[in-house]
Amino acid sequence: PKPTVLWLKDSAMVRTGGRFTVREAEDGSFEMRISSAQKSDSGLYVCKLLSECGTKQAECRLEVLEHVHLKITR
Repeated sequence: PKPTVLWLKDSAMVRTGGRFTVREAEDGSFEMRISSAQKSDSGLYVCKLLSECGTKQAECRLEVLEHVHLKITR
């Protein structure tokens, strides 16, 4: 049976849709994409898989840096 997949950011459920999209790849892996990432998206992300066989999870820390605009004048 397919597992239940949960996505969390800093221990809170991630609401998918809009800038956050999730999918299962052809190889059976799961991915989340964040479009137009913002500094507030920084944090610890966890992908948790739950099934009758047990639980597995993977973690990733994301740090979004501020976009700096430089204007050079001569």
